Amino acid sequence: MSQGIVFPLTLGKLTDDGATPWGSEMGLGTPEQRLKFMIDSGTDNTWVTAKACTTNACLAHGRFNAEQSASYEVLDPKPVQKDFGPWGTMTVVMGADVFTLVRADRNLVKTQEKMHFEAAIHYTGCRFQELACDGGVAIPSPYWKKQGVTEALMLQLIKDGKIEKPLASFWMDTAKAVGECTFGFDDARRYKPETLQWLSLQDMSGSSLDYLWSVKLDAFLVDGEKAEATMGNFVLDSGSSFFKGPSDLIDSLVRVVTRNGALPTYVSSEKALDAYPEISLLLGGRRYPLVPRQYFLKLNEEYWELGIQTLAGMPDGMLLVGSIFLDTVYTIFDYGEKRIGLAERN
Repeated sequence: MSQGIVFPLTLGKLTDDGATPWGSEMGLGTPEQRLKFMIDSGTDNTWVTAKACTTNACLAHGRFNAEQSASYEVLDPKPVQKDFGPWGTMTVVMGADVFTLVRADRNLVKTQEKMHFEAAIHYTGCRFQELACDGGVAIPSPYWKKQGVTEALMLQLIKDGKIEKPLASFWMDTAKAVGECTFGFDDARRYKPETLQWLSLQDMSGSSLDYLWSVKLDAFLVDGEKAEATMGNFVLDSGSSFFKGPSDLIDSLVRVVTRNGALPTYVSSEKALDAYPEISLLLGGRRYPLVPRQYFLKLNEEYWELGIQTLAGMPDGMLLVGSIFLDTVYTIFDYGEKRIGLAERN
């Protein structure tokens, strides 16, 4: 395990923006600047909020000061707008610098080569202000065909020979508000090995969404009954929280979960959740159940919101899920074998 990298995860404030509340501090630059990043299997963008940004959305986060890093390199000073769909847009400049990480033996290690990333100098849209993190580190799938100049940290660590296996694993304990992501190994202390199930990735090559980790969902069950909804790709996204999908699919799922609209999509008391059904994901022939207290998001002491929402621009039949499901299992994203492992947590 000395060749692995460990990212301690902390639980930030949960909002209805749909992003993961989990993040991990990493060092960026020389000397290292400690910033909080989401570790995101739902993107191919590695980015960080820059000191040059002074809007309210940027001031809500820690910001990377390129001028104070002796190792920072400007790749392209020309600002470029990146479309983040319903989130809005991010104006970025391209840069490169080293990351300082913690090995499994607790010694520090730096990336050998400078990582290419986007330094965000402006955000358009209120969603960026709500993020629990200062930036994002991408874990694209093995079907990803690199376009542009941003890079993936796990792939750089493989290239550097700093991790033994090309995989990333996640364990979260919401009750204690702590978790852990590891690169290069899976931590068998965190899960029950006899429950580990491997799911083959669906081939997304040739698609603009080739970076997504997609598997086959056998069925979406509500109180044990199969929901009548057409689903093709089922995406596991560590950078997200809700179930998300196109409007037709989400409308179908919301309808059956709310018992044909008889129940609201939000409640003002925890006791009211007892009226909602258990839902289950049938994956590889195995059921993964979620009770209402898991698939509703507690936004404050008096408001719980159904975590099944429309995301504009998603392809027909694609269903995506983040921490609502991933918090309940131990997850292994295996880049080398093109598969995802799910196991019961210890």
